[in-house]
Amino acid sequence: AVRIGERALKIHEKTLGRNHPRTAVTMTHLAELYIRRGEFDRAERLLCEAGAVMEEKLGAGHCDMAEVHTRLAGIYASRGEFDRAVASVEKGLEIVVGTLGKDHPLYSVTLNNLGEFYILRGQEDKGREIFLEVLANQEKNLAPDHPRTAMTLLRLGQLYIENLPDDIFYKDEVERRVRLAEEYTRRSLEINMKTFGKEHQETANSLNVLGQIYIYKKKNKEALKIYQEILPVYKKTCAGDHPFVGPCGLRLGIAGKTVHARPPTGARNSPDGGPFRNPAIRGGGRSPHYAGNLRAGNRQLGPDRVRCPPAPDSQHHRIPHRASTGPRSP
Repeated sequence: AVRIGERALKIHEKTLGRNHPRTAVTMTHLAELYIRRGEFDRAERLLCEAGAVMEEKLGAGHCDMAEVHTRLAGIYASRGEFDRAVASVEKGLEIVVGTLGKDHPLYSVTLNNLGEFYILRGQEDKGREIFLEVLANQEKNLAPDHPRTAMTLLRLGQLYIENLPDDIFYKDEVERRVRLAEEYTRRSLEINMKTFGKEHQETANSLNVLGQIYIYKKKNKEALKIYQEILPVYKKTCAGDHPFVGPCGLRLGIAGKTVHARPPTGARNSPDGGPFRNPAIRGGGRSPHYAGNLRAGNRQLGPDRVRCPPAPDSQHHRIPHRASTGPRSP
């Protein structure tokens, strides 16, 4: 694909010139291919050149500039430069609103990316607010039962169940967040079951998060049943070393173990069952799945959560992820 993109760029350079807007668009497409291949420096140089051409020929507020800013934001995020990423995607969002309006599909895609960047910057409350806005926009302009709406519902379910406070003074807040997490996750599951069926990866993603919620609520038998059900789906739809397979197997082992050995009263129990945060793995009987799946999980992403994969409409605007953090674009 990269060779074809480079060939297309050479043709446009020869026929239209390096400073033609159409050539600049081809540069952005080639930059996306470089991003997919992990060549971020090369992609950044190409995007900056394309942006300069577009700004000169079309104006700084042209809708094609939104794509340049969004892709640059992804490159900044891949380096951990989250302030630059937020600033860049905000420029892109401003252009989308000014040229296409909030009812255009690109608005929710760009807003989704902005929410992810705020979360990566550590502003989870702000990220949740943005995803609630994305959800409202999708329910209005797509449909309440659209697959992309299901992805946003699932992302909200993840965000509400992650990083729950331990302090007893936050008990009411924790209960509220767990309730919302389960509500959003079940809604996404209902849509995915209807749209894709039981043995599809999107349905497995919803069940995966629901299993995390069950582990947090100490409903370990229900969690065990879920992970026994979805692990074969991931193995069937993903490669054996895919990042989804290891953590799913890890949670299967933890859920199976905790059916027989519950954590002590008052002990901290993280929603994703991480081995360094979940005291349920210390002592007691173990599921036959536990040891092998724990090793498999740590070989892949470790105990970290499995994020929802990028939405179909964000394939050309997705966020490149750093190798250290694993895999949901907006």
